[in-house]
Amino acid sequence: RMMMALGSVVACDRLLAQAIDYTSTRQAFGRPVSKFQTTRHLLANLATETEAARALCYATLWRLHKGENVTKEASMCKVFACELANRVADRCLQLHGGYGYMMEYDVQRSWRDLRLNTIGGGTTEIMLEIISKLMGL
Repeated sequence: RMMMALGSVVACDRLLAQAIDYTSTRQAFGRPVSKFQTTRHLLANLATETEAARALCYATLWRLHKGENVTKEASMCKVFACELANRVADRCLQLHGGYGYMMEYDVQRSWRDLRLNTIGGGTTEIMLEIISKLMGL
């Protein structure tokens, strides 16, 4: 679970870097797409969520390293980071416009492949069941 969560965080980093690069060079209305407030705010929000996922993963790994039972937290990491990676891939593909679907851009493959992370190693729904049971619900 933690490997999938951390892999998702790395995927978010890569996708954000690609989107920043693309929107910084792609021109619309005579200026880079990255200069539009909506684009900047979208990328800033996705970067913030990515850092939150990374922090949750690192805190969970630290507790695991200390020998604590982190079943609930590891499940939280998987849900949060893997679902986030899908959102990041979706938004970054959207920022690429029609080019996002072209084989020349990696975002199209990430958009497809990251779906596996919410399924493999336990679906999001199973992770939520584990979390809720460990919360005493």
